[in-house]
Amino acid sequence: MFECLHIKCRKAVLFDVWSGKDERFVSYTSLYQYAYHYALPVVECWAMTRHVSLESLMASRDEMLALAKERGREGVVLKNYNKQIFAKEKLDTPIIPKIKIEDGQPLNPRLPDSEVMGAIAKVQTDLGESFTDKTKAMPMIAKYVSEEQEKHLCSKPANSLFSYYQKYLEESNL
Repeated sequence: MFECLHIKCRKAVLFDVWSGKDERFVSYTSLYQYAYHYALPVVECWAMTRHVSLESLMASRDEMLALAKERGREGVVLKNYNKQIFAKEKLDTPIIPKIKIEDGQPLNPRLPDSEVMGAIAKVQTDLGESFTDKTKAMPMIAKYVSEEQEKHLCSKPANSLFSYYQKYLEESNL
């Protein structure tokens, strides 16, 4: 089922499983369980960590690279399954000092209007005839749009949710 195409590879190991249902990679615990139940070799997890500063993250990276060198590996992979962030650090790459790190949170792109309108269409499907009651529709619209933002790693849409709701009502002749 799994093939290793590199000529120097000794064995293939399972390192990622994509969930089509959730549209994301499964956690290491779930990955390990899948591998266990199907008797597949699985990549080894050396640590699970939580960091509150960049310095702490870099110190942990250095520890993991030292462990990789000790075990004869080429490097390490960092994965954050909640936010779907993945990074690879290898032993043969140079360490480049960080020049500038800005304060604050990174700015994600705005949620596209099409995703907002799609979320509103789901609300209409769920509510049926009571969709025109803004006191019922707006809380659900906020919830569904928030879920889309999280799913697509986007910030708030360009306009207010109520303006999208009004536009949807106008276009749908409701």
